Amino acid sequence: MRFRTRHVTIAASFAALAFLARFFNATIPIGGPFVLDIRGIFVAVGAAIGGPWVGLVVGLVSGIPAAIPLIDIPSFGAGGLATGFLAQRLRIFGPFIGLSVLGMLVGYAVAALVIYLFLPGILASIAILILRAAVLIPLEFLILLALYRVYPRAFKLNKADVV
Repeated sequence: MRFRTRHVTIAASFAALAFLARFFNATIPIGGPFVLDIRGIFVAVGAAIGGPWVGLVVGLVSGIPAAIPLIDIPSFGAGGLATGFLAQRLRIFGPFIGLSVLGMLVGYAVAALVIYLFLPGILASIAILILRAAVLIPLEFLILLALYRVYPRAFKLNKADVV
């Protein structure tokens, strides 16, 4: 895939929104260092519109201002990459592109692995990740579905977008 102006614009826009959402702490505390924040929405939508590499860039940038970047940078990066990859494959099915947010589950799995490897003292926080996924994944799905219904051209697949 060649990066085009469209990809750079999408990556910059959604990365900035995700970064600012976390930088200004637009969050809801759910216990310990873990919070529900809206940057996951920006990562999922940016990845679904721009593809896997855009999702990776948005995910990596969104993790920088986090309280624990060691967890957030790889997890949001992996989630964005997986979401973008699934979105590319699901574009032909139209409204089912919303299912691409299941790629964000990869990010939660990476976060759980990092917590387990580097911070075993807070192993109970993996349950908080499950709660976070249970709330945010359906919300991200609904946002992508609504966006597809209002503006389906945003998800148009170009031949250069295929990995």
